Order: sequence, then C-alpha cells, then structure tokens
Amino acid sequence: MAKKLQEAEENLAKADKLMKTSVFRWSPDYMSAAPYLEKAAECFRAAQDYARASTTFVRLAEVQHKNQASFRAAMHMETAAKLHLQYAPKKPVAAMQYYQTASGYYAETGELGKAAEMLMKGASALEEVGYTDVKQMYLDACELMEAQDKPHFAVDVFRKTAAFLVKRKEYDEAIANYNKQITFFQAIQQPDNMYKAFTSIVVLHLAKPDVVAADQAYMQHLQDDGYLHADECALSEDLIGAFKRGDEDALKALLKKPNWQYLDAPIGRLARTLTMYSTARVSKPARPAAPPSQPAPKSAPEPVPAPVPAAMAAPVEPKHVSEPVVAPAVVPVPAPTPIEVAAPVVSEEPEFDLT
Repeated sequence: MAKKLQEAEENLAKADKLMKTSVFRWSPDYMSAAPYLEKAAECFRAAQDYARASTTFVRLAEVQHKNQASFRAAMHMETAAKLHLQYAPKKPVAAMQYYQTASGYYAETGELGKAAEMLMKGASALEEVGYTDVKQMYLDACELMEAQDKPHFAVDVFRKTAAFLVKRKEYDEAIANYNKQITFFQAIQQPDNMYKAFTSIVVLHLAKPDVVAADQAYMQHLQDDGYLHADECALSEDLIGAFKRGDEDALKALLKKPNWQYLDAPIGRLARTLTMYSTARVSKPARPAAPPSQPAPKSAPEPVPAPVPAAMAAPVEPKHVSEPVVAPAVVPVPAPTPIEVAAPVVSEEPEFDLT
C-alpha cells in the first residue's frame, strides 16, 4: 500500500511538472499530463486513499475536457463522484456536483440519453446515502430525454421521476409528468399504457384530495373512444362515483380489486391508501373535568339602616355661586385726522397802461 502511494505521488509530480509553464513551455501540456494523472488516480484508489483518488480523478476529468475528450472526462467525473460517496457519504453535495458536471460533458458530445442516465444514476446514489434533495436532477433528466425526441427511451426516465414525485407527495408535478407520458404513449402507439396513465391521474387528483379535478380529468379522458371499453375506465368511474356519494364501503370494496396491481407500483400503493376521511383530524380526548368545589358558606347579610324621614333630615343650604365680573372691553378710539387747509392762490393779473 505504501508502494502504491509512493507511485501515485511520483506520477502526480510528473503531471504537475507538465502542466506548469516555463521559458521553454509557454502553455500547459495537458495531453502529456493526462496519462500521469490517470496512473496517479488509480494508485491512490489501489492504496484505498479514496479522498485523494477522488480529487485526482476530478483533475483528470478537467484535463481531458481541455483536451476535447468530453466523453472520457464524463467517465472520470463519474468515478470521482462514486469515490467521494464512498469516503464521505455524509457530505454528498460535492458528489452531486460531480454527477451534474459529468452529465454536462455527455450533453456536449450530443449524448443526451447518456446525460440523462448520469443524472438518474447520481440521484439514485445520493438517495442511498440519505440525501433526498435530488428533485432537480430528476427534472433535468426528463428535460434532456424530452429534448432528445425519442419517446421509447424517455418513458422509463419519466416513470422513475413520477415515482420520486409521488413518494414526496408532490402530486401536481406528478400529474404533469403523467400528462407528458400520455403524449409519449400516443406517439409510440401504446394505448394500454396511456389508459393506465389516465387512471393514475385520477388517483393523484383524489389523493390531493380534489374530487372535482378528478371528475374533470376523467371527462376529458373519455374523448378517447378506446378508453370507454378499457378496464381502467370502469375503475376510474367507480372510484370517482364512490367519492361523490361518500360511500366508504364501496370504496373499500373497490380498492380490494386486483386491477390496481397493473398500474405503476407507486400509484397502486397510493390508491390503496385513499379514504373518505383522509383529511379528517383525529380529535384529542377531552381531559376529565375537575370535580366542582363546594361553595363557601354564605355570611349573614349586614343590616341595612332604615331611611331617615324627610322632616327630620337637616336642611341643605343652597350654595351661592358667585358669577364672575367681566370688565367692559375698552375700544380704542382713533384720533381725528387733522384737516390741512390749502393757502389761497393769488393770481397775478397783468397791469394795463391807461395813459
């Protein structure tokens, strides 16, 4: 084991030397460094140093991506994710990023199916270690398969995603998933699977519970002429009818039929949990009331004094309220304005000479 570690260190040093620039090497030689990185990663894994093996595989994947070898880069990134979960299962976020990066590398090569498969593998591996925040990985895988435009291969991915959504009780998104499955089954001409998807949608609506939406979906499904003669049609009709009437006995008898086992397993399990009182809350038992305490003995009422006759009552002197004296308001009189008398104007008449 020590020999493997030493060999890994030697190969890692050679790779680092090739990726450094110098006077005679103006750019990193990724092509020559890749084999040394791969040997170093394998030696670390053989020595059971999974932490360094994982980080070395990540470096190898990045180098291969720079070498325009995206397919090999995706493979190495997947290996890094597996090793990370092996030595650090309680820190799965890095592994999730590795799986998503590997999916992106596959998508760059045009392998959308491989990209979706990588996301599904990653989601399953993360769930095994207890990490459940993988919903986006499932949804991204569905988008990739839908973009690939190959309904035969997309159905399996959509079914696994629907099972995950039903398990999380995200019924609205599960209904949208089954609606897309219906388009796939129509494209590949599989009416039997399409009718099962019809009934699955009805079950999901009733699990919410929303009887009106279930009835509307059922009426929409009746537009398909072949559905009228299918067993799933009668199953949906009886199920909705039991909920409309509020007939719990009819519902129990219906859920005992073996037809439910032909649907997807998560839908069959969900259907058997349907009940009229699924949303009713169980009332808590009332606490026993405390025994009433004995009333305290009443004391004798105090004697009320007899009223005094009006004649013997002391006369009440009327109170004299003095009114306030208000001084008259003094209004200032303005002084008379002096009148100016203009001086008489003496006009000068011209003198006449009488001589």
